[in-house]
Parts: sequence; C-alpha cells; structure tokens
Amino acid sequence: QAHSALRHLYSNRIYPCYIDRIREVLERWGGLWIIENVPGAPLRDPVQLCGSAFGLRVRRHRLFESNLPLRGTSCDHKAQGHPIDVSGTGGPRRNSQPGDHGGSRNKPRTIAEARAAMGIDWMTRYELSQAIPPVYAMYLAEQIVEAAMDCVPVKERRAGQRGLFMEATT
Repeated sequence: QAHSALRHLYSNRIYPCYIDRIREVLERWGGLWIIENVPGAPLRDPVQLCGSAFGLRVRRHRLFESNLPLRGTSCDHKAQGHPIDVSGTGGPRRNSQPGDHGGSRNKPRTIAEARAAMGIDWMTRYELSQAIPPVYAMYLAEQIVEAAMDCVPVKERRAGQRGLFMEATT
C-alpha cells in the first residue's frame, strides 16, 4: 500500500515499502521471479500492463519488474470507453455521467459487474479491490515459459534451497 494513489486517505497510517528486501531475497534465491506493484512504486525497469489492452472494462495499471525481459502492453483507453473502478469496497454507485478516468463515478452497480470488469468470477468485493486480472498472470506466464524454454536446470543446488534454479544455455 506504500505507493497506492489512495494511501493519502489514511495519513495516520504507515505503509512500509518492502520492494528492495523482496528483490534481494529473490535475487539470492536464483529462480525466475516477477514483482508486481502500482505505478509510482520504485521498481527497476518495469513494464506496465493495462486492462484496456486485454479488452477488460478496468484499466488497473500495474507495473512488473523481473529478472527476465518482459513485454508490457500499450493502453487502449479510447476503445475501452468508460472504465469500471473496482478499487475500494464501497457500495454500488454510479452517476449518470461517468468520468473518463475511473474513480467513484464509475463504481460497479453489482458484484457481478465488478467481476465481469476484471475477468474474475469467484472473488468477493474486497478481494477484487486487491487483485490483478488473471489475464495479466497468463500474459506474464507465457513470457516466463518462453524464457524457461531457453534454460536448463542447474544440476547442483546449494544446501537447504528448494525451487527451480535455472541458468541460461549458450
């Protein structure tokens, strides 16, 4: 929450930033990794994904940093029309004149509308407010698989380490 646009609503709360610590642990681990956060977060050379690029009714801009090259998406806001804002957990409200940039004027009328906007049919309202659309994960997973196809497993692991350790083939 340290870099969320809504963090200023609760100025009495402290939101620590763990990105540097997480990155350090992942780099020591040695496998393929991705860190996700919101625009404004201190990620290194991140790519951005936007729901409009996938035909979703949400924009939900998110940044992704990885230890492998990733491809981001371009936004397609014009084709998207008025986005649905699934942030927060407030009740359904939508004015007759929705704004162009989300916000409370574009809140979903129902949980079903919020779920459809995100491409998720199983989450609660709170869970939707915290989630990234599954299509983002699929898009990034395809890139990880492509990268993994160019790698071979490392034959020896350091004592006590688990997981997939890869090294690039030459």
